[in-house]
Amino acid sequence: MRFTVQRWLPCPPEPAFALLTHPESMSRWSLARVEGVEAGEGGHPSSIGATRFVHLPDSVLARDVRLEEVVCESRPPHRFVYRVVGGAPLAWHEGTQELERCVDPRGSGVQGSWLKWHVHAELATPVPGLASLVQRELEGGLRRSVEALVALIAEDPATEPLPRWTPPPEDPDPDALRRAHVEAETALRAIRRRRSGDPRTVFAGFYAEVLREVRARADAGVFTHPGWIHRLGPLAHEYYAEALRADDRGTPVEAHWREAFRAAERAFRTRRHLEATQATIAHGLRAHLDEDLPRILATTHRDHYPLAGFARFRADHLTMRGSFAQAQRRFVASLPADALSWRQRAARKVARASTALAWVPRARRQAFERGERLSALLGRAVRA
Repeated sequence: MRFTVQRWLPCPPEPAFALLTHPESMSRWSLARVEGVEAGEGGHPSSIGATRFVHLPDSVLARDVRLEEVVCESRPPHRFVYRVVGGAPLAWHEGTQELERCVDPRGSGVQGSWLKWHVHAELATPVPGLASLVQRELEGGLRRSVEALVALIAEDPATEPLPRWTPPPEDPDPDALRRAHVEAETALRAIRRRRSGDPRTVFAGFYAEVLREVRARADAGVFTHPGWIHRLGPLAHEYYAEALRADDRGTPVEAHWREAFRAAERAFRTRRHLEATQATIAHGLRAHLDEDLPRILATTHRDHYPLAGFARFRADHLTMRGSFAQAQRRFVASLPADALSWRQRAARKVARASTALAWVPRARRQAFERGERLSALLGRAVRA
């Protein structure tokens, strides 16, 4: 569903932008209560990478709903893009606010701003008639909130300082980065294909699906920093592949991967195929998210984006969240039917829509926080 709310605001774009985007200012006019959570680039609550909680008012469609939003683009005073990354029963929810200087169209001569607020949302599970109800609820609430904003501007237009806009960092050869991403995806798929009977390679097949999903989203223009996205996959492949080679040789393996490999082998000795596969994916993801990913994020920032704020990449990082559940569904669906009992085949259908990886978004947030701290330590070490 897509809709646009338009309104003339009786103030210039600068104060209008602050009122529309700063969490404290938003709570003065929005029907929803807005709570700033993490600051974005430069430490500002409405710069790129900032997150906020939006506590929706109760309605006939939902009660006690708290959305998590991340700022994907912040260009004061003309453009602001946010995306819902948690708490909503929607597959996609993105809003774009655009402001332009405009004289009052009613003829008063007052200099103000023209607001265009675009919303694009998609239901996670299409239900006949539900989309129109959700759109009516969203659009109606947004229009009422904007009218409250107009009234607030007339009474008390005090605003917070605007964030500082910085252009996104440029990658010298984005096509080469995408090719490296594809090569890592292909290499992981080859590991699984050559050693399909090895429990330790289940993670390789699963993570190849993750990279496939991430690549598709990057190609669709979902990410603000596709080059940054494409740098992560090859490093993840290197960490995993090196651990597998060391385990094959009988040489020391980092503890997190040694534990994941042994857990995979135990799972396939003691569990049915489907349950063992899901458990092995979870063990591999724990190793990757808890230990490898923070290092990958920190070294990528240090080596390629030292002049950019680490927080600016948070939006892309959180937007990747759906790739893991989609990859899990695709990988489980690819399991050979003759390897499963009829009960397991039935369970596989359920697993496609399961919440087996519901813990992953939180673990990825924690990985980003650890990566940010590690990046700061690496930066101080370089300066020293």
